[in-house]
Amino acid sequence: MDERTLRFRVGVVVLIAAIITGILVTRLGDMPFPGTSTYEVSVLFPTAPGVTVGTPVRKSGVSIGRVTQVELMKPSGVRVSTDIDSRYVILDSELCRIATASVLGDAVLEFVPGNAVVANPQQLTDGSEIQNGVVAGNPLDVLVNLETDMRIALRSIQEASNRVGQTASNLNAVVANNDDQLPRLFQKTEKALDQFNTTMSTINTVFGDPELRDGMKQSLNDVPKLLAEARVTLQNANEAFEGFKSVSERADRNLANLENFTKPLGERGGQIAENLDGSLSNVNQLLEQLVEFTDGLNSREGTLGRLMNDGELYDRLNRTLANAEDITSRIKPILDDVRIFSDKIARDPRQLGVKGAIDRRPLGVGTKPAVYNDGESYEPFTIDQTSWDSTPFPQE
Repeated sequence: MDERTLRFRVGVVVLIAAIITGILVTRLGDMPFPGTSTYEVSVLFPTAPGVTVGTPVRKSGVSIGRVTQVELMKPSGVRVSTDIDSRYVILDSELCRIATASVLGDAVLEFVPGNAVVANPQQLTDGSEIQNGVVAGNPLDVLVNLETDMRIALRSIQEASNRVGQTASNLNAVVANNDDQLPRLFQKTEKALDQFNTTMSTINTVFGDPELRDGMKQSLNDVPKLLAEARVTLQNANEAFEGFKSVSERADRNLANLENFTKPLGERGGQIAENLDGSLSNVNQLLEQLVEFTDGLNSREGTLGRLMNDGELYDRLNRTLANAEDITSRIKPILDDVRIFSDKIARDPRQLGVKGAIDRRPLGVGTKPAVYNDGESYEPFTIDQTSWDSTPFPQE
């Protein structure tokens, strides 16, 4: 093998190793491939512990970019600039927090869904800035913060152990000084246990009765039924209370209406009383007059009394009315004749006076018969005195 071929092969191996090394560094070190397009997103944090240039940025555990700049703001706060791979989308509804990638405290930026629900979240573009960066708790900080609490807890445990030791010492002293009382204490304890056993035996005897157990079971089975009935009763009571409430509301409205009705009466009470007094006075006068009228009717001295009680006066009045009726029946023909006569005179006035006496024509010549509203015509007539009834009126 010649030297040139060997060098060529060595170069190829070195090139391949360099390429593999670059790929491994890029994949394992979360570094972007050369030529990958990115867009910048800035995040404002109150603090940025452990964040430096090159800190990885992740979303749902996937590396999407790197920190390019960490800037301290005035008067407080930190602005962290990141380059995000354009293949990944970040929404304005997501939060960015600083978390730890391992127990050693390596920082990492994570984009997580926000707590608030946004109807139409928008995609962040190049130059966007997130204001609400969050810093997650560090386990090491938690341990440091627990140092004071651990001291207090250990001190409390020590105090408790001291008290336990003191209590044990006191108990030993009591036992040592009361050797004669311990047997009596044990005897009383034994008696108490015997009484307890007797009580339990009595309870077993009572509750061991099959009838009693059946009765208790039946009672327990009836409890749901009783509860259901109680529930129905309470429901009926509630309905009754609702009815009472409705009745009370109606009563309140009626009382209010009655108050509105009686208020004008109370305001005009004096006038109403005067009107009632005057009306009662008029009624009394009317009653007095009615009494006088009835007394007059009942009395024989008055006109109506005499008319009602005197039979002769009643007969006279009856005869007078009969005579008046007869007179009117007799006067009616005369009135008819007078009407005809006056009509003839009106049609032929020459029948009266000198001209009528000189005229040789018989009476009624040249006159027209009278026509009245009833459509009948009457001829001229001459008054015949012999046709009159000269019978005198009957005398009473």
